[in-house]
Formats: sequence, structure tokens, C-alpha cells
Amino acid sequence: VLLDTEPPVDQVRALALVTAALALEPRNTMYRETRGQILLRLQRYAEAVTDLEYALNGLGDQPKIHAALATAYDKLGQVEVARMHRQQADGR
Repeated sequence: VLLDTEPPVDQVRALALVTAALALEPRNTMYRETRGQILLRLQRYAEAVTDLEYALNGLGDQPKIHAALATAYDKLGQVEVARMHRQQADGR
């Protein structure tokens, strides 16, 4: 994942690149997780949820994905779903 590197990643360019990769491999769960994380940083929460939920289903129970989903659902006003994902992220 390119999101935690120095210097800061151009999120718009990263989104374009991962979207191009997904055009070639639309079922790649790692690409979907990456795109979901980028969409979250771009504050495109509904789109982020779609990709992150897809990734969670394909990659299994991963705290990082649950945490991202908690943030996205909070921003969408779905506090109960956000709370459930936050608990999963925290291992509860």
C-alpha cells in the first residue's frame, strides 16, 4: 500500500493508478482495499465503503479495514455500523 510513504502521496494520482489497475483486475481485493483507503482520504465516504466492504469480504477480518470503515460510516451518519466496525478494529 502506497499510503504510508514519505513524501506524501498525491491521492488523486494514486486513485487514478489504482483505478487503472482495477480495470485490468476488477476482483483484486488488495486493489479494492487500497482504493477504499484513498477514497476515504479524499472524503468520498460512500465510495470508500463500497470498496472497503468488498475488500473486507475478500481479505478477511483485518483491523485496518474495520477502522477505515468505522471512519467512513461515522462520516455517513451510520453510527451503529461505525461502532460495530470500531469494535472489530479494536479486537472486541
